[in-house]
Amino acid sequence: MSEKQTSLIQESYKKQEELEKENLELRQIIAQLNKEPLQTKKELLVTSTIARVTESLLNPELTFYDIAKIVQEEASRLTESKHSFVSVIDQYTGDNFGITLTDMMDKECKIAKEKQQTKFPKGLDGYAALWGHSLNSKEGFYTNAPQTHPVFRNSVPEGHVPIERFLSVPAISRGKLIGQLNFANSGRDYNDNDLKVVTQLATIYSIAVERKLIEDQREELKNHILLYANYLEKTVRERTQKLTLTNEQLTSEIQRREQVERDIMASLKDKEILLKEIHHRVKNNLQIISSLLSLQSETITDMKLHGIFQDSLNRIRSMALIHEHLYKSADMSKLDFSEYIESMAGELIASYGAYSDTIPMLRLDIKVDYLDTDIAIPCGLIICELISNSMKYAFPGSRRGEICIALSLNTDGTFMLIVGDNGVGLPEDFDFKSTKSLGLMLVRDLITRKLRGSMEIDRNSGATFKMLWRKLP
Repeated sequence: MSEKQTSLIQESYKKQEELEKENLELRQIIAQLNKEPLQTKKELLVTSTIARVTESLLNPELTFYDIAKIVQEEASRLTESKHSFVSVIDQYTGDNFGITLTDMMDKECKIAKEKQQTKFPKGLDGYAALWGHSLNSKEGFYTNAPQTHPVFRNSVPEGHVPIERFLSVPAISRGKLIGQLNFANSGRDYNDNDLKVVTQLATIYSIAVERKLIEDQREELKNHILLYANYLEKTVRERTQKLTLTNEQLTSEIQRREQVERDIMASLKDKEILLKEIHHRVKNNLQIISSLLSLQSETITDMKLHGIFQDSLNRIRSMALIHEHLYKSADMSKLDFSEYIESMAGELIASYGAYSDTIPMLRLDIKVDYLDTDIAIPCGLIICELISNSMKYAFPGSRRGEICIALSLNTDGTFMLIVGDNGVGLPEDFDFKSTKSLGLMLVRDLITRKLRGSMEIDRNSGATFKMLWRKLP
């Protein structure tokens, strides 16, 4: 072979190598070009899926099951997983409840019915098994060799579908566990892209679940408010009815009492008229008796007997005067004592003045305006007897003097009556307790028995009788 031929052959091999190298580069370029549309297509698929899921979960009519089912189906399709379950966390107990599961329980699992569960409780150390790892760490993970994972022990109960590959992502909102997305047994190995996609769907799921929880709580609160409003309305209605009934009863009772009050007032008015008539007739009868005694006394020449008639006449006049004042009074249960004493004492002194050269001066200090008739009558008789005694014995001949009458009510509820004169005084051997004088015996009896009081006698500068008694019950 010539040198020229050898050179041509070498050049031919060299060109063939260059062509093969160019063909390899071209095939690589073509493969790269074929790969990029596939990757772009997959990214578009993921994006459209997330958008579709997001739009679907905005529907307020969806239940928790509906939300979980949509996320489960889309994530299973994107990760090409054969088995999956989506759960929600009980916000009070922390237990993990599986809402949706694939049909492995009915078709492939051989777990005894009594041991099958969709509730996975939270223990003192957190969540157990492989699925609990993402909840405890609050981070998603995947493993294509589950048996080698540190927490795989006791993850698969007897009869469970074998776990060949596993991917788990917690659904977290504002740092709080909302639920979990779990996938298993993809026809290929899980990768970072699968974890990224499921994490995005878990975020959407957590937002949808939390929104549903808020809506349910709002609806529950609304129902509570409606129930409470109905309860309040019913309560108000019942109380209004009771108040209306009570008001009607009160109105009826008020009307009844007003009628009773009118009847009582009418009866009281009739009794007042009757009582006035009684006082009027008693006064007239006493005046008649007084007139008869006065006429009879004019025929008596015995001065002692005449004095007895005069004393009786004065007593009758004092009682008649009380009935006259009561007849004229607006309140017949009480007597204007100051006016009565002034009138009675004046008449009494004037009656004795007809037989005396001088008339003593009368001084009154009545500090009690009104007295009950139970007190006024005995007081009137006592004053009448003591004035009569002063007029007969205190001022003999033309002796001048004065008679004092005072009545007051002390702060301790004790009445104090003082009747005195500045005349010649009582005899030295005078004993009030053993006196035979009818008038003084009457005074003693009225004070001690009627008024249940006591009496003292002051002999200095005439005779002063001081009497004390408490208000009658």
